[in-house]
Amino acid sequence: MGGLSIQIQEDFGTSPLSVLARLDLQVYRLIPDYRDRCPLCLGRNCAVRHGLYRRRVIDVDGRVHRRFPIPRFRCRCKGPVTPKAMTFSVLPAELIPRHGCSLALVTRILSHYLREDSMAATLDALADSASSIAPGWFPDPVSVYRLLRLGLRAEARL
Repeated sequence: MGGLSIQIQEDFGTSPLSVLARLDLQVYRLIPDYRDRCPLCLGRNCAVRHGLYRRRVIDVDGRVHRRFPIPRFRCRCKGPVTPKAMTFSVLPAELIPRHGCSLALVTRILSHYLREDSMAATLDALADSASSIAPGWFPDPVSVYRLLRLGLRAEARL
């Protein structure tokens, strides 16, 4: 019985992404266990831990966390709603689903772009800030362009 997997966001407390990156399986201590209510089917005692996967995450300071832990749960379909997805991943609220950059980093890139109104000026500004914050880190232009498109689409919806 295969299905989709969705990503939900939770408040992991005030822990910055750099602290969360080091937690590994201990990350489960910072989020609900979903015993009271499964976010997919709304059932009680339904969602069970299903391990975790790792992904590359870039925080606002340009730190790259190559093996950031993302907890997963499996829905056993005990609730009144029939879910389309069978598993769900739990992201910190600072991360954008299906993207490797923090929301703060996307905001920083978008504000540079809107202020400078040029991709070249945005890349220059990011390179300047990256050299002082995280030497050796610099986002590639294609990633910056994708993040700008994401940010500009979100701004257009507001």
